[in-house]
Amino acid sequence: MSARASLWSSPELLAAAPPLVLAFGTLLSLVWRGLGLKGDLLLFPLPTLLASALVIGGAVLGLVGYTGLRRPAWGVFVLSTLSYLSVAALVGDDSSSAGVLVAGVPLAPFFRLGWLVLAMMFAISVGGRDTRRALWLFALFLSAEVTHFPVLPSEPVFLVKLSLAGAVLAESLAVAWAIAAFTRGVERVAFWVVILLLVLHPFLVVWPLAFEADGGASAYIQYGVSGAVFLGVIMAMTFALHRLAVGLRRRME
Repeated sequence: MSARASLWSSPELLAAAPPLVLAFGTLLSLVWRGLGLKGDLLLFPLPTLLASALVIGGAVLGLVGYTGLRRPAWGVFVLSTLSYLSVAALVGDDSSSAGVLVAGVPLAPFFRLGWLVLAMMFAISVGGRDTRRALWLFALFLSAEVTHFPVLPSEPVFLVKLSLAGAVLAESLAVAWAIAAFTRGVERVAFWVVILLLVLHPFLVVWPLAFEADGGASAYIQYGVSGAVFLGVIMAMTFALHRLAVGLRRRME
């Protein structure tokens, strides 16, 4: 096998591909809509849908026998992709609205919660008895958020949009690096890189709020702090449920 072929089939590169594919789709979608190109389907630009299809298709190939793609990270990003598409479709074009309602109740929050629970169950199941691995997989599910362009109350100007696009690329590269490092066995560093990124992510993507006239700075700080608190709570829940599952498995043996 040539050096180039070996590079493209290396375990690290294949494992780290999903966040890069999704981020590339996001950035192409920004250009797509900026140029006024047609072809949206179910509210999504064509590049976003193609990137999502590549991730889902790659995971399916792994399931049917292509061992290079048979990696938990692909399964995690399939869940995150389906979560993003379904929730965004329910909310619609106006992100400030409640979206689709049933008996006056918005469905989007329940879908978000359902995908979170499903991802947590996946991480606990695939993690086996390794708590760090279970937490790592769930953190990867949460980290998929960095591959999408942030939703702001108003349309940002070009320079702000450009900086936010740069944040999408930089954060997605960081996630991909962490996945590759975890695959190589550098698990502790990779895990804490993703956790740190999740803590910083809200501050990195909603900074335009800080420059709004009425309470922008306080809203910015509140958003970032609430994101960190949510992360701590949801990771603690995953830890507790995983330890409970491990205890139950041991009793059943």
